[in-house]
Amino acid sequence: MGGARNVFDEMPERSIVVWTAVISGYSQMGSHGEALELFVRMLATGNVSILLQACKLDLGRQVHSIAIKTNFESHIFVGSSLLDMYAKSNNILEARKVFDFLPKRDVVSCTAILSEYAQLGLDEEAL
Repeated sequence: MGGARNVFDEMPERSIVVWTAVISGYSQMGSHGEALELFVRMLATGNVSILLQACKLDLGRQVHSIAIKTNFESHIFVGSSLLDMYAKSNNILEARKVFDFLPKRDVVSCTAILSEYAQLGLDEEAL
C-alpha cells in the first residue's frame, strides 16, 4: 500500500473511484485507522455527496452517522445528498429530519423533499 499511497498523496485531484480504491485497500489489509482517516478526508472534500448517490439505505445510514460525528451533516451538499438518499429510499421521516436540520436550504433540497412528498401522495405535507 505504500506505493499506492504515495501516488494517491501526489495526485492534484482525486475521483471518488480513487478515494474508494485506496480506502478499500487499507480496509482489506486490516489498516482500519488509515481507512477511516482517508474517509474523513474524503468527507472534507465534498466527495461524500457522490458516495451517497450510489448508496443503499444501510450504507447511507452509516455514512450519515459519520457525517454527524464529523460535523458535515449541515454542509449543504452533504445534507442535500443525505436528504435525496433517504427520499429515494421512501424514508420520508429521515428525509424530513435532514431537511429540518439544514441551516440553509437550496433548490435541490427543497425539490427533493417536495418530490418525495408528492410521490408518496402526501400533498398536504408538501404545502
